Amino acid sequence: MNSQGDESTVNHKQSIEVFGVFRVRDKDGSDITESFTPRLRQLFLLILLRSESSDRDIQGASIDEIGSALWPHYSSMSAKNSRGVAIRELRILLERLKDVRISNRGQRYILDVENGTASEWHQFWQSCRSMSNDFTKTSPEALVLFLTLARKGTLLEKESYEWLEGLKSDTWSLVLTKCKGIIDAQMQRPYSDLALRAADVLLVWDPLSELALRVKIQGLIERGENGSAKAVLERFAIEYQRAIGRPFTKSLPQFLS
Repeated sequence: MNSQGDESTVNHKQSIEVFGVFRVRDKDGSDITESFTPRLRQLFLLILLRSESSDRDIQGASIDEIGSALWPHYSSMSAKNSRGVAIRELRILLERLKDVRISNRGQRYILDVENGTASEWHQFWQSCRSMSNDFTKTSPEALVLFLTLARKGTLLEKESYEWLEGLKSDTWSLVLTKCKGIIDAQMQRPYSDLALRAADVLLVWDPLSELALRVKIQGLIERGENGSAKAVLERFAIEYQRAIGRPFTKSLPQFLS
């Protein structure tokens, strides 16, 4: 849960970052990421990511899911005891952040984020829910927030857990769909800043997106930045050669027709 509050209560120092590299900063702005042991790190991420999703009726990490992810070979009693110890340790660690707490609701654990924390995952879903299916009717603020977060990198790009793979795939699909929708809507206003920003995000999440490449090149040339457009094409060609194993044959003039 992420409630809105008076601007004066917001702590701009602390954050929970999940796009690109995982990082947590406490209320004083200190990086406490390394304070999470591998087990606490996985537990925290599981609860955090399950606390927000497209299904508002099912939120939080279930005790069964936590047990399967962290203590798959333990008996139910041993898993329960280990979970209790880990949750207590995690709650103590999270005391270093303002207005962030773990709640136990029935058979699920939820990370409640109130005023004062920039939780990227909560902000991401906030922006997604505020988007209309007609992107021309979505507020620029929601679009900018979404694009700013997604531009940082893919979801937890250095983390690897079996339970995380489906979430990464779903988030990848969601980001691509929304970026393409933003581009389609914004291209009615040729080479808008939002279209270019959406193209940048597409190239982060899908480095071989020719749609993003075309929008980026056309937009830069329209702005008179021919050198930048050429550099973008050259970087794309290098990535294409590396990933596909054959040269990218399209030249700059082919993107201008």
